[in-house]
Amino acid sequence: MSTTKPNAPRDPRTGRAGCSDAEVEQLPDQELVGSSWVLRDVHALLAQIRDYAVITLDVEGTVLSWNVGAERVKRFRADEIVGTSFTRFYTEADERAGLPRRLLERAQSDGVAHAVGWRVRRDGTLFWADVTISSLREPDGELAGFVKVTRDVTAQRLLELDREQQYAAFTHDLRAPLTAALGYVDLALEHIDARPSDDLGSQETSGEGVHAALADSHLKGLLVNATRVIKRLELMMERHLDAARAAGSGQLGQVDCPERLRLAQVVASTVRTTLESGAADRLQLRIAPETDVAYANRDAVERSLSNVIGNALKYSDDDVTIETTLLGPWVRIAVTDHGRGIHPDDIDTIFEPGERGRLARADGGHGIGLNSVRQLMERQHGRISITSEIGVGTTVHLDLPTTAPTSNDN
Repeated sequence: MSTTKPNAPRDPRTGRAGCSDAEVEQLPDQELVGSSWVLRDVHALLAQIRDYAVITLDVEGTVLSWNVGAERVKRFRADEIVGTSFTRFYTEADERAGLPRRLLERAQSDGVAHAVGWRVRRDGTLFWADVTISSLREPDGELAGFVKVTRDVTAQRLLELDREQQYAAFTHDLRAPLTAALGYVDLALEHIDARPSDDLGSQETSGEGVHAALADSHLKGLLVNATRVIKRLELMMERHLDAARAAGSGQLGQVDCPERLRLAQVVASTVRTTLESGAADRLQLRIAPETDVAYANRDAVERSLSNVIGNALKYSDDDVTIETTLLGPWVRIAVTDHGRGIHPDDIDTIFEPGERGRLARADGGHGIGLNSVRQLMERQHGRISITSEIGVGTTVHLDLPTTAPTSNDN
C-alpha cells in the first residue's frame, strides 16, 4: 500500500514523490529524526507493522524511527529510544566484541547483514532474535541509513535447546555401551601384546609355540575387525541421530571448532577407521599439495567422506577415485565410482530424507546418508553436488572452504 498521494510534495533534488512532513508527523506516538526522503518513505510504510520490530537507523546506527512491533518486542516506547544508539539492544559481551558495528559495516558493503542471537529488552531480560539489517541508499547511491528487522524467536529457540538436551541424553545412552565394547576390545588387544614370550612355549620353533602364536595373531585380527565394526556402528548411529535432529528442528546445530585439515590425512584416517578391511586397495587417491588444505570440522568431514566413499565402494566393483581440485574459494573433493549411476530425474531429490532413487536395489541403505552429508557440509559452510550417468558411474563433489572462517556473528 503506497503512502504517496497524487499531490504529495516532491524531493526538490530528485523530483520524486514522497511523504510530506505533515504525513510523517501524523504517525502515532513518535517523531522521525533525520531528513532523508528515503528514510521518510520507509518509515511511513513500516510504522504500523506489528509482528516485526522494524526500525530505521542513520549511517551511525542512531535510531530514527520505531514501529509498534518494536515496542511490542523490545518494550521500549518510541520517546525512550528514538535518537539513541541501537547498540543498547545488544548484550555487553556482544557490544565489547564490536558486533553491532560489524553488522552495520557488513550491511553497508554487502547490502544486507543477518545475525541470530540474544538481545536485550527494556527490562534487561533477554530474547532470542533473528535480525536482518539492510542498507538504504539515495537515488545517487549515497548511503542514507539502514532498516533493521527483528523477529522474536525465543519460543523456537527454547524448543530447540530442549530438543538438543533430549538428543544429547539419547546419544549418551546409545554411545555408552559402544564405548564399553571398544574398551573391552582394547583390553584384549593389550593383553595379547603384553603376553610374555614364555607363554608361547619354551622353544619358539616348537609346534605348540607356533600354534599359539598363530592363534594369537588370528585373535588379534578378529579383535581389530571388531573395533572397525563397532566404530562403523557408532558412525551409523551418528548419521541416524543427525537425520532425526534435522527432521525435528528443520536444521542441525552448529558444528564446533573448524580447523585446518590436511585432506590426505583425513581420507587415510577415514578409510582406516570406518571402512571395511581392504577398502584402501580399491581407492585411487589424487591429492596435490596445493589442494590438500581445507578449513572445517574434522569429525564432520570424516563422517561425510565415510558415507560417500562407502557408497562408491558398495555400488561399484571397480576402483574408486578420490581427487581434489581448487575451485575459487573452495577445495573440491571428487569421489568417482563406475557403478550403476543415478537416474537423471532423481538428481534433484536424491539428498532428501528417505530418497534412494528409482534404480535402488536391496543392496542399498535407507536414504539417510546423503541427506546427513548435505547437512554436515552446510554446517561447514560447504557444498555437495552430484553428477551421474546411468551405466557409467557417479561423482559426488564435496566443496570445503580453503580459508579460515571469520568470527561467527550467530
